[in-house]
Amino acid sequence: MPSDRQHTTVRRFLSLIVRVLLVASTLVLGLLSLPGGRWPLLALVSLLPLGLALHNSSRTECFIYAYVCAFLGWIASTGGLIGGLSSNIYHRFS
Repeated sequence: MPSDRQHTTVRRFLSLIVRVLLVASTLVLGLLSLPGGRWPLLALVSLLPLGLALHNSSRTECFIYAYVCAFLGWIASTGGLIGGLSSNIYHRFS
């Protein structure tokens, strides 16, 4: 028979998994709503999953979830920027 401590550990682990999935869904919705994308109106609801992930979290957890979400979103949205700029410069000066 599982103890209360094991139930608490499993519950915390499941809570962590759900929060990480909510942060990932915020990233996906944000990327789909970028200008030139197919669904720009997703920007209106893209932060809702992050808000759900931050609900009832400690200050430290909120900071970590929001920082990771913002950093990965920035990396993902500027991923093609280096290649685009370098090819533009290459074509101008060649």
